[in-house]
Amino acid sequence: MLHQAGKHLSGNFVGRRQLSMASDEQAVTAEHLPVQKRKGGRKPVVFMNNVSIEERKQRNREAQATFREHRMKYITQLENDIKRKDQKLSELQKAVEDSLMLKYKYSLLERILLEKGKSPSQSILHQGCRHRR
Repeated sequence: MLHQAGKHLSGNFVGRRQLSMASDEQAVTAEHLPVQKRKGGRKPVVFMNNVSIEERKQRNREAQATFREHRMKYITQLENDIKRKDQKLSELQKAVEDSLMLKYKYSLLERILLEKGKSPSQSILHQGCRHRR
C-alpha cells in the first residue's frame, strides 16, 4: 500500500499517525521515520473536480494559442503605429523644408527691396492699394 515512507501511492502526504495505522502490513513504526520538512518550489498538482491531466494540458494549449494571437495583434498594431508616425514625420520634415525655403525667399526679396531703397513693409502696403483699384 505504501510507495515510500511517508508517501501514499496517490502522491498525497500521509501523516505519522496515519502511517503508523497503515504500517501494520509492513511493520513500519512512526519512530523510525524522519520528520519531512516542506520544501520550496512548485506545489504538487491537486486536481479539483476530477480534471484530468489531458484536460489541463488542453487548457494550457488553448491559453498559449490565445496569448500568441493577442501578442501578434499587438505587434501588428505597433508596426502600424510606427508606419503612421514615420509618415507623419516625413510630412513634418517636408513642411519644415518648405518653411525654410519660404523664409529664404522672403529674405532675398527683402534684401532686393532694401537695395532699391524701399522698405518691405511700405511695398506690401503699396501693393495692397493697387489691388483695390
